[in-house]
Amino acid sequence: KRLSRSVVLQQAKLTSGANLLAIRPGQVERALMAHPWIAKAEVSRKWPHNLHIWIRERDPVALVQIGEELLYVDQQGMLFKPLSPGDPHNFPVITGLGAEQFRHLEGARPEVVTQAFHLLEVLKKTPPPLNLENISEVHVDLERGFTLYANGVGAPLDLGLSDHAKKLQKFAQLWPVLVQKG
Repeated sequence: KRLSRSVVLQQAKLTSGANLLAIRPGQVERALMAHPWIAKAEVSRKWPHNLHIWIRERDPVALVQIGEELLYVDQQGMLFKPLSPGDPHNFPVITGLGAEQFRHLEGARPEVVTQAFHLLEVLKKTPPPLNLENISEVHVDLERGFTLYANGVGAPLDLGLSDHAKKLQKFAQLWPVLVQKG
């Protein structure tokens, strides 16, 4: 989605016409994995003169504010790249967490990150104005829970720590009345 063939070859440090015997697939995989957008890479030789490179790119689900910096986070809860000019930026921003909440063993996602991602999934199915496309920020307070900031809603919405789908459904029912009363 994001990486062109030339970028992949440059990252792998490969040139056209390279000797297949001189190429070390493990080294090429490690070089590819050093790129922030690459989640997984597999390299194999296809005799007599081809090299097969398979990569899986990271899919960001949100941006996370750590200090003054915005970083992408993927579905596994891994912070993988700071936001740079030209990068896609149409993701909700998760605030209130530190880098320590995202450090975890491979395959295990911290509970607070799992809850935040679950809330993002619920927001995908929620009607406007609190659908995922309208959410600009999801603030996390480890004691008070989640607070949403949505475009078009003049105040933050405190959701607490549980029953997010139920609370969002109630808000959707109240929203027309709130709009009517100004």
